[in-house]
Amino acid sequence: MINTFRKLTKHSRTWLYGFLALLCITPILFFAAIMINNDSNLYMIIGLFLMTLSLFFIPFLFFRKKTAFIINSIYIFFSIFELYSLYLYKLPFSSSLAFVLFQTNKFEAIEFLQSNLPWLFIYLFICGVYLFLVIKYVENEFLFSKKYKKIILLSTIAIYMGMFAYCLNLNKSFIQKHESKLFWSHSLHCYSLKFKKIYPVNIFYGFSAGIKNYSDLKIFNSNIDTFTFNATTKEKINEREIYVFIIGETARASNFSINGYHRNTTPLLKNTKNIYSYTDVLSQASLTTISLPILLTRSDAINFELYKKEKTVVDAFKEAGFNTYWIGNQSFYNNFIVSICNRVDNAYMTLKDFDYTGSLDETMFPFLNEILNKKEQKQFIVIHTLGSHFRYNLRYSSEYRKFEPDLSGLKDYQQILNPKNKGQLLNSYDNSIAYTDYFLTNTISLLEKEQAISYLFYISDHGENIYDDDDNLFGHGSTKPTKNELHVPLILWLSNRYIEMFPHKENSIKRNINKKKSSEIVFHSLIDMGNIDMNNLDIDKSISDTLLTSDSIRYFRNIEGEIIEIKY
Repeated sequence: MINTFRKLTKHSRTWLYGFLALLCITPILFFAAIMINNDSNLYMIIGLFLMTLSLFFIPFLFFRKKTAFIINSIYIFFSIFELYSLYLYKLPFSSSLAFVLFQTNKFEAIEFLQSNLPWLFIYLFICGVYLFLVIKYVENEFLFSKKYKKIILLSTIAIYMGMFAYCLNLNKSFIQKHESKLFWSHSLHCYSLKFKKIYPVNIFYGFSAGIKNYSDLKIFNSNIDTFTFNATTKEKINEREIYVFIIGETARASNFSINGYHRNTTPLLKNTKNIYSYTDVLSQASLTTISLPILLTRSDAINFELYKKEKTVVDAFKEAGFNTYWIGNQSFYNNFIVSICNRVDNAYMTLKDFDYTGSLDETMFPFLNEILNKKEQKQFIVIHTLGSHFRYNLRYSSEYRKFEPDLSGLKDYQQILNPKNKGQLLNSYDNSIAYTDYFLTNTISLLEKEQAISYLFYISDHGENIYDDDDNLFGHGSTKPTKNELHVPLILWLSNRYIEMFPHKENSIKRNINKKKSSEIVFHSLIDMGNIDMNNLDIDKSISDTLLTSDSIRYFRNIEGEIIEIKY
């Protein structure tokens, strides 16, 4: 049949080339279908699709058909990674997924392959058919004339310039007036992120970045491997202790009604007993990657590099005899977080990224229930939420659409970022805060059922600008932050048994509630509230100690490593 086909007309050979091309671009078509299903911006879908498609044609501009199709066989060979990522995460393959693959042990890999043998055979069969057809039946001549080569080349340039123009327009909302010099660098960064998502560039980038992250992780672990806090409990307690540290995301204190916000965003927390909300706490960073080490180690804005030399608060609790756990709804590819997860007794990750459209924080409750059901005497649990991360309208379920009209149904960045949608944007953000209210109080309810000596400690990594009237800015991470970027909620809950066991700590917590502090107090407060003693604990940085004082100057570290004094 193939021999007959080989003798057919030029029209028939065109069908062969079309079939081979279709095999190559299947992941691209699958990507476009998923993006449309996710209600993404049509122009964005078309732009990324055309960028990817143009890459496929480039080899045909410089090589003969047989050679070009052989070069493009990478589209077939890498399709297994792209299709798997699109199916599982509804996102193109990325460095985060590559990082996970590098950490997979041989037993997990064998189990995965065994459970997917039919698909693996189909994949290998398609790869074989493609190579057979190309080598045996594709003619060794150029596909396009010089005229069409010029048209394709100019069209490719126009497509890529159009995507860059899109990125320029997208970045207008993020750049402050005094930071206009950063406009081009931010736009180029945005453009590179778009480029790294197109297939198969994303595969090459994903694996190269994944290898680097994996290598960096091994170096990071070796640097802190022998470090110890010499942490011990101050006194033996023959009761169950459960301490939970929840890290919020992009939540600003001013939008919590428990802190005086005019909208009733936190009705559940307001009606919960033993709640203490600190009203004047500033984050020392406005980016998650900088904020996390400050929250989890003795690093601060000035001595930031300390986290590369010392372990974390989780390790201190482990040294003191606690079973330690990490539950995460984000940052599963972050080396710092992965390092912690490798040392805790058990880590639970949802393996969802920021851009995933169905990643509500409540998906972590089964993990928390599983941990609590272990009935261990001493447990320290960290929960890392997605909280109010942009796109806010994807961070809450329909029952928490308290403030309308919101941006429900919109998933495209440019539509959401339009300043004309400020009201809907704020409604969506406040709905995400209302969902955080539910998440925190439901966690408290689970802890109350255990009737243990326990606390819940919640703080956000940083705040957010939402086209506020005083500056009309959006987002976070600027080199000169606004108060909205830094002013974060710090909320505590204490169980009745905790208050009975440590009345002096509760008295200090209440007495310190209005003092001006920054996020550097978190490590020391968690340790002191857990009744743990260790080397060089700064007790005067603990909210549960009488020595805590207000700070007249607070410090902030920006993305460029500059230390800025905050005096409000």
